[in-house]
Amino acid sequence: MGSSVYHNKFYALLLVYFVSLSIAFSQQWSDPVNVSSSENHAVKPSLCIDNSGRFHCVWRHYIDAWISYIYYSYSDDLGETWNNPVKISPYNNLSSWDPKIECDSFNNLYLVYSHDWSVQSIMFQFFNGQSWSSPFDVVPEYPYPFFEEIAMDHHDRFYVFWRYYDHKPHYKYLEDGVWSEAITINTPDSVSSFIFDVCVDQMNNRHGVGKYNTGPVSDSSKEAYYFYNYAEDSWEEPYIFGKYFVNVDNFESIVTDDSNNPHMAWREKYGGTNPTDATFYKNKDGDQWHATEMVVEDPSLQLIDVVGSNVYIVDKEKEGNLNKIVFHQKDIFGNWFGQNVFTAEWIEPFDLFHDSTFQYILFIGKLNGSEIIDVYLVKTPLDSLSTCISIIDGVESSQWSLAQNYPNPFNDITHFSFILTQDAVVCCLILSHLGNIVKEFSFGELCKGEHEFTWDGHDHNGRLVPSGYYYYRVIANDQVKTRALLYLNK
Repeated sequence: MGSSVYHNKFYALLLVYFVSLSIAFSQQWSDPVNVSSSENHAVKPSLCIDNSGRFHCVWRHYIDAWISYIYYSYSDDLGETWNNPVKISPYNNLSSWDPKIECDSFNNLYLVYSHDWSVQSIMFQFFNGQSWSSPFDVVPEYPYPFFEEIAMDHHDRFYVFWRYYDHKPHYKYLEDGVWSEAITINTPDSVSSFIFDVCVDQMNNRHGVGKYNTGPVSDSSKEAYYFYNYAEDSWEEPYIFGKYFVNVDNFESIVTDDSNNPHMAWREKYGGTNPTDATFYKNKDGDQWHATEMVVEDPSLQLIDVVGSNVYIVDKEKEGNLNKIVFHQKDIFGNWFGQNVFTAEWIEPFDLFHDSTFQYILFIGKLNGSEIIDVYLVKTPLDSLSTCISIIDGVESSQWSLAQNYPNPFNDITHFSFILTQDAVVCCLILSHLGNIVKEFSFGELCKGEHEFTWDGHDHNGRLVPSGYYYYRVIANDQVKTRALLYLNK
């Protein structure tokens, strides 16, 4: 009897494995949508989604080798259609490049870009929903800085990171309209260090990935992880996880999951006498770093995203004289496999992100025989990516229940209720549709039975949130339940 049960479970698991593979390889990515529709090359795009679900995209509009502008467009239908692009950098006959865009909880936009080859300034512009501000030089005290990255935390504090000739990472932050002094992330004098990608977790801790050089860049550049503890207001010692030489201009990408654990993808050489490149992945679970995993050989331009317990990596790979964007994920046995998303003579991925419904890839390329480089967006339903995981994990726990809030939609106060079948430590998070924490309720230990609470649409700073879709996530011991709600600001 025991042997029969074992074999039944084995064949059921094997069936699920092949079903999950067929689902994953049959994923249907949308046709590319042209975001920029430019008469000149459009390169180095950056995209953010505000709390109303509007997509905002900026890019470098290339005129010639010495002149380029920053252009902007937006979409109100999940990237299906885009308004006519507009030039938002006010300069003429000068170059502006490498734009990055973010939004705060009130849908204001923050734009940073490099400007003017002769001085290489880092310029900032702000959009309040009506108009763009005049450019502001973020670091006039640093001649020729190298702009790297931006980030927005859950208190609407906005960060700008750059590197300088002292080979140290630097940053400033903008809070309540005031810029901080420049802050240096100190490392030993003999070390060159850089941070190329930054993300903020739900506790406002900052996670960065970059390089750490203990000697000449040609033989000692290693991948490194940087961590800022928000509660202690301090940076920890960098964690060096790379083993072999990597070029300084390679892509690194970092995100955090729902438990605030970092996940990283990067390019690194491996092998002996004639090493080759590969895409690598590493993650941390609590205080424990997992072993580094090789995803695929001979790639470039790595990007990573995490949705629940699912990890997705995109990179650029070669196929003869063509290039292709490949989407990687794991099967139920933990093996990486990839799906070709798009192939073209010239193509480069720039962002991998998701909302509550779709997974998106933002890329640039020459498509359909065009000699013009444009910005494109493709997407696929999240359900098509996570089906194999949901089959294994099963449905939500039936040990307790969470009711739909009422009224819903609401514009004043909404009520929540849940029923515990045993005593439990309970908290609730109100989340934006992007997963950012808006409000937290901590109830401590509650006895079994029915419990209720309310929310009036204010965030943790006492400000009314914008209209839009939100999620409420109730956590009882280690069990999680999530539902959606719609708030309509008065």
